[in-house]
Amino acid sequence: MQACTPPASRDILAPEKMQSIVWDLLRADEMAGYYATRDTSLNHLRTYTDLYQSILEIHHITRNDLKKNIRYYQGHPLLFKVILDSVQHLAERQQRKADSATWLKPSEINSVHPGPKLDPDTSKQKNRLIKFK
Repeated sequence: MQACTPPASRDILAPEKMQSIVWDLLRADEMAGYYATRDTSLNHLRTYTDLYQSILEIHHITRNDLKKNIRYYQGHPLLFKVILDSVQHLAERQQRKADSATWLKPSEINSVHPGPKLDPDTSKQKNRLIKFK
């Protein structure tokens, strides 16, 4: 069994960084799956590829860097377990946060500012009114 110590190599990402990448990859999987159910005309493989590429760019790593790091952490199961457990806890916190959010009824939402009341007899205001035919 491997010891649970952080990687010493400069080429291997720290567990915290790897957690962030794994979290983003899982969310990309969910998004791609959602898109696939909504739009059957999408090229599913292309959707996954585009999302993964975006994640690599955000984290400033290459595909080969990701593969190398995944192989490293798979070879160090205690470290990989810590990463996966932290991702799971993050997902659970996000779910609890979403579940506890207060949802407003549509009648409680006032997104339109009422603005000034217009007097249709005032000539200045008449010019600002839009007429629908």
